[in-house]
Amino acid sequence: MSAAAAASSASIPPDLRASIVNADGATSYPISGFTWLLAYQTMTDQAKAVALTRLLWWSTHDGQRFNADLGYAALPAEIIKKAEEFIKGIKVNGSPAFPNT
Repeated sequence: MSAAAAASSASIPPDLRASIVNADGATSYPISGFTWLLAYQTMTDQAKAVALTRLLWWSTHDGQRFNADLGYAALPAEIIKKAEEFIKGIKVNGSPAFPNT
């Protein structure tokens, strides 16, 4: 049984508000959940906005390789894709905060 199976079997809405407790599937761990982070969608401090979006991007991409060592399940590709949209949607003074967006 795994939390990854629970996350992969869940139907996740566009706003990412979902529960994966008692998810469908024979291999889904019944007591699973996501770790959430709340961030402002509109910011005014350029340096903080860039730093935040870079941290969020790293967490959902390169940082995923540390999950197993820390006892966490990796995010399913579907969740990462949706998270990317939110990260790229963070604005600073009306412009995308994430570099190269």
